[in-house]
Amino acid sequence: MPITVRYTDITKEYDTFMELMQDPNYELVTEINCSKNELTILPDMKFPSLQIFDCSYNMLTILPRMEFPSLHTFNCHANKLKSLPCMEFPKLQTFICSWNELTILPDMMFPYLHTFNCFNNMLTILPRMEFPLLHTLNFYCNRITSFPENMNYPNLQTLNCAYNELT
Repeated sequence: MPITVRYTDITKEYDTFMELMQDPNYELVTEINCSKNELTILPDMKFPSLQIFDCSYNMLTILPRMEFPSLHTFNCHANKLKSLPCMEFPKLQTFICSWNELTILPDMMFPYLHTFNCFNNMLTILPRMEFPLLHTLNFYCNRITSFPENMNYPNLQTLNCAYNELT
């Protein structure tokens, strides 16, 4: 299945990321969907206008260096990721990393994050997370034993941490 890319007003398909990054308009890309491709690796990427990145339903074990300053939705659901790199997505609103093999998460600070889905992994501990606008937090079906002490989400409406090892 090819990589589907959207510019502001058109959709185009590419066979590889290298082909995409050689497009003279690559800086205008606003959405990349490379889901369901059985990908095992992604190249380092830099897309200044990218708003949506979906690499779900692949076989990724590691994520590359990504520079997406305009990103608001990141989906790496259903891969084989064991950890995530430190990510700096200053405009991120939705983060989906569920159905992986994550055992640890990096410290995270996403000032505009509304939804964080990280269920069905193997997490035992949660890192420092600063999400002042968070509405939905899903960590069910992990191995979490406790929550961080200074967890403060004044806008939280949904918290699902069922099927963990909380004491």
